[in-house]
Amino acid sequence: MKPKKGLNLLKKYLAAKADPEEQTRVDKWYDSLEESEAGLPIPDGLEEASYQRTWQRLNSTIPAIPFFKRTITRLSVAALLLVSFGTVWYLANPTRPKPAAPQVQLAEPSPDVAAPQETKAVLELADGTVIVLDSVGTGSLTTQGNARVSKLGTDKIAYTSLELETGQPSYNTLRVPKGSKPVQLQLADGSLVWLNVGSSLTYPSHFIGNTREVNMTGEAYFEIAKDPAKPFLVKKGDLRIQVLGTHFNVNAYDDEAASKITLLEGSVEVHPSLTEKLVIKPGQQAQVTANQDMKLVKSVDLEEVMAWKNGWFYFNAIGLPEIMRQLEKWYDVEVIYQGTKSSKKFTGMVDRNNPLSEVLKLMEMAGIKFRITGKKIHVMQ
Repeated sequence: MKPKKGLNLLKKYLAAKADPEEQTRVDKWYDSLEESEAGLPIPDGLEEASYQRTWQRLNSTIPAIPFFKRTITRLSVAALLLVSFGTVWYLANPTRPKPAAPQVQLAEPSPDVAAPQETKAVLELADGTVIVLDSVGTGSLTTQGNARVSKLGTDKIAYTSLELETGQPSYNTLRVPKGSKPVQLQLADGSLVWLNVGSSLTYPSHFIGNTREVNMTGEAYFEIAKDPAKPFLVKKGDLRIQVLGTHFNVNAYDDEAASKITLLEGSVEVHPSLTEKLVIKPGQQAQVTANQDMKLVKSVDLEEVMAWKNGWFYFNAIGLPEIMRQLEKWYDVEVIYQGTKSSKKFTGMVDRNNPLSEVLKLMEMAGIKFRITGKKIHVMQ
């Protein structure tokens, strides 16, 4: 069975939405765990019977073998899943009691790093003026070209055309640094863009000519207003993505092995170079490397792709380095590895509003050790 099916079944079970057959199935998986494999330390203050009942009901998981036939031990997968899915359950059911958390071995003093509380985005105008969004109130900010620029709420910027789209546009850049909340941008044509942390978008104040063109770095989700007469182009280096009106996500961080273009709705043409083209359908993903090698993934987990926009970390059998790169950007920290990097794979969901230490606790349960010093995370084996 694929990991996504296991995730969905377990979430139904923990939310008390599983039917009797599904409940029995999960219970049998739990019972099949040998004592030596499920034997994690019992937190202080919980009696054995209560602990076992809580562990089964709140943190029960599917053993690694049926769902994750990988080169890692059942104990490692089970340990992480127990905590990971318990975290999901707690967030969805805050009225249930929470068992005592395992102790995390951190340096003394061990300051935590809070999740981003502010929108630290910066808007750079064509004349070089810089507007820090958190420093200004809502309402009209300025006029650029033939568009009025307004701040709507704490995390949205909107461009509104003032007249016919004539004259030369002004080019602006919206930057969302590490340690910031994501930002939503409404372009002059009505298209919507959500920028993840560590990302930027350069765009005109209004669109003229036969195309609508923007340049990006990092990660962004697009909902493009339909205009058959003006295709919409997203550029990142030599990579070009052409659409008419559609919903798609682009993960193009420089520290990732490949840019990933995932389609949710409509149709997209991906051009890794001037001579190549790939058309993807909803639910598919194009992966393009820096060498312009291109791969089509015909079925992807859209919940995983869109987790960042929906306020979650979603780890679906991914390695420690990939997880730490996400944490680096979100918490604006530096990761320092001491010794050999772990080859374990991790699966689970965590609310991105949790402090850093809560996320690290999940991996501590799988045998990874961390030490926080200021804005640095030391990863130890």
